Amino acid sequence: MAVSMRFVNASTTMVLDMCLSKGEILVKTVEFSEGKGWRPTMMFTVDRALAPVRLEPSLHKGTRSRGDWEEGKGFWFYLVDRDRIEHFMSWH
Repeated sequence: MAVSMRFVNASTTMVLDMCLSKGEILVKTVEFSEGKGWRPTMMFTVDRALAPVRLEPSLHKGTRSRGDWEEGKGFWFYLVDRDRIEHFMSWH
């Protein structure tokens, strides 16, 4: 599958705009770890699933169709401890 550089650049810029800075991640990690003898685990997960989609607004009058399914992709970035999870960012 061919992907244009324009698409790659736009996608990368969009994701980087949502990211926390290195300093913000460091502050959150230090706050999350305070009072503990060990550091939390940093998790990065990627997922994909089928999601129902329908055209909005409907192109015709009357009953709506069942719609269709499209693949949705996303990722999650968070810290995990024994008793809590600190969400950093996600995109889907």
